[in-house]
Amino acid sequence: MSSAWWAKPTLLHCVFLAITEGRGQGTGKIVCTFEETGQVAFETDARRIEFGRDPLEVVGMAFRIRDCWFPKSGRYSVEFWYNGREISRRPLLMR
Repeated sequence: MSSAWWAKPTLLHCVFLAITEGRGQGTGKIVCTFEETGQVAFETDARRIEFGRDPLEVVGMAFRIRDCWFPKSGRYSVEFWYNGREISRRPLLMR
């Protein structure tokens, strides 16, 4: 029995964020969940994010995701979490 292409690990994904209106410092991470079950497909380690004095300054961050598994085809959510709170969510459809 062979696995579908989406059930195999992908070598590298990258989530790039352009963040504004930040103040001070905190920690951020990316979490990807399978919407049907809520199962976490991957989660990055939390990273320190430091903002400058100007809240309008754009802070760019790239999160590299290696050896990511998508256990089933379907709709996933890619979420950005900052200081323990979900800030943003985007859909990802795996066929």
